[in-house]
Amino acid sequence: MYGQRNLEVISISIDKISQKEKVLGFLEDKQAAFTNYMYQSEEKHSLIDIIDPDWQGNLPYTMLVAPGGEVVYRHDGIIDPLDLKRAIVDQVGRYFADDEKKKEVDLFEKDNLIAWCIVPFDARERTPEQRAIMLNDLGIYQLAYDYRDSHIPSFKHEIGVLGEHQIKLSAVWLWVEPGEELLNFSNESILQILEETGAETELWLSFPDHFFEGLSDSDKLLKAVEAVKEILQRAEEIGCTIALYNHGAWFGEPENQVRIIEAVGSEKVKMVYNFHHGHHQIDEFAALLDLMLPYLSVININGMRAEGPKIITIGEGERELGMLKAIKASDYTGPIGIIGHTEGEDIKTVLERNLQGLEKLKQSL
Repeated sequence: MYGQRNLEVISISIDKISQKEKVLGFLEDKQAAFTNYMYQSEEKHSLIDIIDPDWQGNLPYTMLVAPGGEVVYRHDGIIDPLDLKRAIVDQVGRYFADDEKKKEVDLFEKDNLIAWCIVPFDARERTPEQRAIMLNDLGIYQLAYDYRDSHIPSFKHEIGVLGEHQIKLSAVWLWVEPGEELLNFSNESILQILEETGAETELWLSFPDHFFEGLSDSDKLLKAVEAVKEILQRAEEIGCTIALYNHGAWFGEPENQVRIIEAVGSEKVKMVYNFHHGHHQIDEFAALLDLMLPYLSVININGMRAEGPKIITIGEGERELGMLKAIKASDYTGPIGIIGHTEGEDIKTVLERNLQGLEKLKQSL
């Protein structure tokens, strides 16, 4: 997570050197991506005196040391990851976006907005041409494309139409329901069309919870990392990147997505955070934003009430304003998505409501 920051992570094992293979297996199982040492002396108290005189010898023991040697965080036993990350953020700074770039980006203006969840949710069932004209009329020039199987035959044509209307294909939904192969026929059809058209974009990737059913946390992580690596290789072959999409359950938890990204170790894997899949995270959103920011590609916003419902027009909830303020206070400079995702409505009407709600909230930001 902090690979581009002024932070070095090391671990020290005090197991006997004869346990080296066991230690190595443990580190590989945890997808450890930092420097690891083994203490070879039998004299443990000497190590305690060197590391931290306040350490009572219990394991594990975690420390955060500032430049100059001051210990700014210490903990006996299993850590709370968010507590440690807050301590790190206090030392290295919350964000590292280019200040000039931030000044150039007005997060909530139309030229930074992406339309999302509009293709299969449109009661008018617009054609690609009609959809592009609608987006032009609304002043939105980015689209994240979601679909059902019935839309795949027209996807190639849609890409061409978007180009004719100066609309950027910012992302494409990739819901992976593995069968005998990891990617099913629909997945492969979408990827083939992207390859044929040369439409290099971001794939918003997610899995159903049953993909990880019955697995321990560590096994879920291993399976997710293997799957993401395989899909990333396929994406890179056609000039695309990946963003992990929080669609709920284990895979949708930001902490787990960060673990996956760190284990994969590629700058071409990012994250997409959706308000409407994060109602249970409203109170901790600011802390999660700290966690996600180094990898965050897009934030899709929505009206928010802790008790639901899931989809509310922006401005009709009581919690989204606080979340938008947290985003604005950060150095996030990426796109903001506004969603359709209602049933039985003209999607243009839905987008217009959300644009109007956002305009009202902007006056309080």
